[in-house]
Amino acid sequence: YWTTPVAWVDVDINPSVELAVNGLYRVIGADGVNEDGRTVLEDLKLTGHPVDRAVARLVEKAQAEGFVPDGAVVSLTTLTEEGKKAPKVADAARKGTDEALAATETNAEVVEDSAPVRMRDLAAAYSETTGFVLTPGKYNLIRKMMQADPVFQDGDLTIASINSYLKETFGVEDPSNVSVAGILRKTNENNKGDAEKPNKGNAYDKETKGPAVSSPSAIETEDSPSTPPENNG
Repeated sequence: YWTTPVAWVDVDINPSVELAVNGLYRVIGADGVNEDGRTVLEDLKLTGHPVDRAVARLVEKAQAEGFVPDGAVVSLTTLTEEGKKAPKVADAARKGTDEALAATETNAEVVEDSAPVRMRDLAAAYSETTGFVLTPGKYNLIRKMMQADPVFQDGDLTIASINSYLKETFGVEDPSNVSVAGILRKTNENNKGDAEKPNKGNAYDKETKGPAVSSPSAIETEDSPSTPPENNG
């Protein structure tokens, strides 16, 4: 029970670190996913600590190493198959992050997200194919960034298209070096572009997969009066 992970917490700033969490909400493993992540984890023992304390120590060390200046973005992604455990783990991660930032009066934005455990398999497949290692949390943010781009459809998110998009957008060879702040900035730009794109009658909402409708009145037919007639017999 102690050694079996039930959830993972990805802390992405650049550095990127993934924490494995057991059913007692204790960290049982810490993995520096990129070079900056491995630097932060040097001489830092997180195993056995509660999630909030482990994340606080991690963010404190990242601050000491100069990775969390004012204006930085800290992304916290919780991955689990057991939905009942996700809120508690996420709350603990947020608590630890807030404590670490408050201790040094650092003005940083904290972004929270959740993803299914299968995102770990997708991120692993990307890494095995390209040789570039990303946390599942960061990989999830990248997918959302691309899904917000009007040019892309869900079916276009192949490993090759993701890798090409990252290189063209950020001009880096290794996508693991792209900051979370940069990904979120591009996501916001894509969302604005999607909103301005004209609806030609076949647009679909990305979340519900239903027709994109701006208001209930938009789906009223010509012979659907707003006030029913007194006698419809």
